[in-house]
Amino acid sequence: MTSGTSQEVEKTDSNTWVRVIFSLGTGTAVLDATTVSTSDFRVAGVEPLTAVVNSKAHTTDSVTISKESTVFLEVAAQATDARPKVELVGEIKDKAGNARTAGTISAASDKLPPVLTIAVSAPLSEKSATVTIT
Repeated sequence: MTSGTSQEVEKTDSNTWVRVIFSLGTGTAVLDATTVSTSDFRVAGVEPLTAVVNSKAHTTDSVTISKESTVFLEVAAQATDARPKVELVGEIKDKAGNARTAGTISAASDKLPPVLTIAVSAPLSEKSATVTIT
């Protein structure tokens, strides 16, 4: 990866996948999928179950992300409010042979709706009751 390369993490709309987006800086070389494996990453300290280099280009925040610059990591189900630390612990390369061997994102963002729990202290037929939402 060229100078200026960075990465960001976003959880997908599933609680079992994390998307890692690699910004390619000023170069044009994209990730070499053959150098990406589960052992290259840790999500909340655990190796992902699967690492998949995205097969389609997409647009996010009006920026087109090339298909090879995004990696999806399959993980065990997480709570919808989880903000897992994602680490690059192995070596991945772009197709020009430039290596990236380290990087950490401490708080991922997500697109999951919150899960609300409602508890009532008395039957709703009672005159008054306490409702707790967590």
